Amino acid sequence: MYEFEPLQIPGDVDEAELATLLGVARIGVGAAMFLAPRRTARLWLGHEGSATVTTMTMRSLGGRDAALGIGLLMALQHDVGVRGWLEAGAMCDAVDGVATLLSYRRLPRVRRIAFLAACVGGAVLQARLAPSFD
Repeated sequence: MYEFEPLQIPGDVDEAELATLLGVARIGVGAAMFLAPRRTARLWLGHEGSATVTTMTMRSLGGRDAALGIGLLMALQHDVGVRGWLEAGAMCDAVDGVATLLSYRRLPRVRRIAFLAACVGGAVLQARLAPSFD
């Protein structure tokens, strides 16, 4: 597997603070997807998302993201396994990016660009941050 160089963070933010921010953000996104699946589907996919399958899928993805965020925060709190949680988050974001690419032409233009950028950005950030927690 390709090994990224550790992330160089400018300013007063350290690696643990950045990882904490990522964990909290992932919990927030996950909670929104779980609690408001139709609204988050509309933001992501550009339609109401009223179908039972869409609602179920958004809740499942929300649970996944919340679990990744909670796991990351717990690992930070106990100072164990942080790298693994960041790598798991990077892998999930990379898979989300591939899924977006596979449906790229069928997604609304602004949304497909925004979500692809978010997926790739999240994957790269976490992959680059992970080696800081060896």
